[in-house]
Amino acid sequence: MKKRKKVFHRPGSPKAKSLQRFKHGWENYPESMESRRKRGVIGNSKKHERSRQWLQNYFAYEISDHEISPKDFESVCRYLIELKGKGSKLRSVRAYLKRWGFIKWDTVKQVYLNCYRIKLEESSRTHLDRTRVPAKPSPAHRVTQAQQVRQAEPSELERLKEVKERTLKSISWSIDQAEKETELTRAQGWEKALEILKERLSKIDLQISELENCGQELSV
Repeated sequence: MKKRKKVFHRPGSPKAKSLQRFKHGWENYPESMESRRKRGVIGNSKKHERSRQWLQNYFAYEISDHEISPKDFESVCRYLIELKGKGSKLRSVRAYLKRWGFIKWDTVKQVYLNCYRIKLEESSRTHLDRTRVPAKPSPAHRVTQAQQVRQAEPSELERLKEVKERTLKSISWSIDQAEKETELTRAQGWEKALEILKERLSKIDLQISELENCGQELSV
């Protein structure tokens, strides 16, 4: 176990007074302090679980690529740092995502693998294979290439609309957080995150309009 470096605080400083109150509480009110400690552990656990769940949805739904280049992955990490707004290091965010299995480095292709996107598509393929009923080939039921495009479009369009809905919720939540924030540095971080989310929303709207126009041309 790594030995922690002892930190000395100036007598009378806010940190020294806080530690003194903490020590006094444990010496005189141990039961109350223990209940506070347990509540803090439960609260932190729920907070970390919500954070990991958000990251799972982010890598599974909002990053559609299986493989992420180092340059794009750096942009993803910087976006997460801006959302956090606490000056985290790029190396720390990368190590966290690796440790919890959000991404994996492919030494052969020299790219990062989006693990949750791969898992999502594997599970959806498995579900389709289980529910698919084999049919006998018949000339009367041959599907043309244009019909295949029509059948494939609604699922892609539906996915983009779901991503748009989640992005709008993220924008709304980020605006609320930015309005509540009192620290200037963190408020600027939320503003940068909002710019990124709005840029992503405009790209999603463009993709949706292209797919809808393509569907209208095929139906003519």
